[in-house]
Amino acid sequence: MLEGSDLAGEYEKAFRKLKEIRGMLSDRVIKQLLLWSVRPRECTEYMVSSRLGMPRSTVRKVMQDLESEGILYTQDLVTVKPYRVRNLTVAIEKGYVSFTKEEFDKVFSVGETNESWDSHTGSPIVGDMIDGELVHRYLGPSQKDSIRELLGRFHQFEPRDSLWDLLSEAYGEKNAKRLSLMEPEYAILSDATQQYRRPPADWIPISADTDLSSLDADGARKLLRNSIEAKLSSAAKMATRFLDCVKKEGYQSFVAKLSQERGISFPKECVWAMAYSLRCGSRLGRSIGVQKELADRCEELATTMEQVVDRDRGKKKTATLAKSASGKER
Repeated sequence: MLEGSDLAGEYEKAFRKLKEIRGMLSDRVIKQLLLWSVRPRECTEYMVSSRLGMPRSTVRKVMQDLESEGILYTQDLVTVKPYRVRNLTVAIEKGYVSFTKEEFDKVFSVGETNESWDSHTGSPIVGDMIDGELVHRYLGPSQKDSIRELLGRFHQFEPRDSLWDLLSEAYGEKNAKRLSLMEPEYAILSDATQQYRRPPADWIPISADTDLSSLDADGARKLLRNSIEAKLSSAAKMATRFLDCVKKEGYQSFVAKLSQERGISFPKECVWAMAYSLRCGSRLGRSIGVQKELADRCEELATTMEQVVDRDRGKKKTATLAKSASGKER
């Protein structure tokens, strides 16, 4: 029979093992929900358990636990109630999911299919006939929300409230606060100036003051190119500011300082999300004829950002191995 101290030790081992297994299960469940989020019927506990080859009761428990922690939520679509990823960053922080670079690229890649879509299983973002074939391109809801969330966390490296400080100085802090509460009025104004003569794809930017009646083909091409170039330039400048900060302090030191100052973590996936967005922008830019130098610059920045993370991970791995070897020698 085990003594009390031995029993406690065995309990601790079992508890650690259980926590490790739960983390592995959570990791697989979350990635499944990201990969299949464009098809609601594929994101139920039954379908996830079937694809993973796990008992439904086990997957149900994992999903319910993650939902109770605010990481997942259930969407009620009447005919089906899929699980969605609500807070990927918290899942990363708690160790419930982690990615290799290859996994990240796979999970968040833009999907494309020639299949017909059943309205009951989800809708792609865009679809049209090209050369006699129906083409659908999409990101699922959980993919879109998670990328947006990671990019939001990435933006935290920037100095906070600089514009707010200027507006407070211009209007006075009290009046600036009142202005910030006038979003309903802004929404109504935006609707009044919204351009309702929509192009085939709603995302194509048309400013409210554009006179389409006087626009020719070259003008339309320039309008689109200039808009995308402006977004690419803005993203490139932000990436450059981030890399400048990292260059001064070193990636790990910069992340540690940021976490201490803001009280938040800064997982590697945030950097990967920004690199991914730069590559998506570069791909879009090349297709509409933006300046080649700008598209190339975005690709280069994306690669550099990924290398910064890889170098840091390599240093940490080397330090861990060295520490382990030192321990064995003693």
